[in-house]
Amino acid sequence: MPNDRKLEIGARLRTARILSRLSQQDAALQLQVTQQTVGSWEIGRTLPPLESVYEICMLYGIAPGYLALTQTMPQAARYEYCPEEGRPVCRTLTAVRVL
Repeated sequence: MPNDRKLEIGARLRTARILSRLSQQDAALQLQVTQQTVGSWEIGRTLPPLESVYEICMLYGIAPGYLALTQTMPQAARYEYCPEEGRPVCRTLTAVRVL
């Protein structure tokens, strides 16, 4: 993968984490990885493994397409657990303020 795409994915991971009001340490604990791993993803040194992408999207409340660079943040979706359906459901966001 070209380095500029890795950097963009890393920037999106960082933005989503910050908008979720999580520290790198908090995210690492939830994802069962080290803080250094989360930091490495965010600076584009490495990419999260495919099997972790779902957990990352659920934790940050973003759509996988946002991390795949196919959606912008205002088109992203938020996933929330729906007890009636017994699974996460997608809630499309109309706008997100990016800091």
